[in-house]
Amino acid sequence: VTDVSIEMTGVAATINQTGIYSENGKVIVNATSASGERISTTGANGVGIVCGTCGVSGNVPSIIENVHMEGKITSSKHGLGGIAGIIINGEISKCSADIVIEGTSSNKCGGIVGYQNDANNSDVCTITNCYSKGSIKGGTSNQQQVGGIIGALHEGGTTNSTSTIQNCYSLASLEVQRCAGGIVGLVGNKGTTTMNVIEGCIAWNSSIKTT
Repeated sequence: VTDVSIEMTGVAATINQTGIYSENGKVIVNATSASGERISTTGANGVGIVCGTCGVSGNVPSIIENVHMEGKITSSKHGLGGIAGIIINGEISKCSADIVIEGTSSNKCGGIVGYQNDANNSDVCTITNCYSKGSIKGGTSNQQQVGGIIGALHEGGTTNSTSTIQNCYSLASLEVQRCAGGIVGLVGNKGTTTMNVIEGCIAWNSSIKTT
């Protein structure tokens, strides 16, 4: 999908992985939102304005490039992101989100991506040259993992895979029970020979609050 303007006046979804595209297994390039998109869902995990899930486990990485979104997401589920709710195996670059996320009882919320779900050892995510602004709020009861770029960056494989957040910044205000980070809420690593990488990023968040 290339060179498109997207307008979606509202979605009340009861399905998994909500977004303009519920699951992106291919390429989205040069897309902007025509107005503030609004998504309200009581469905399962994985909610993003562009796609619920980016990438397919064990497949060629999906690509989202030069995509700019404005909007609001309200959900009680986990994995809320301004671009994608969940990234499995994908590359997101040159993207931005001016986003209000209200996770009423949600974990893993991020300005660009909610969280990485690496189901396969070869699955990696790369987020480069992206930024977010607005406000991101997780739930109020023992909820965790809110980040200006991604809520939770999980394991980068066990032997030769590394997930990377590079040259990104966030201006968003953050609020959550615990695990709040200007760039990433939680960084995990399963392997013994590789590490996830965060480099060249700036946390310019207007506020970061744990409750």
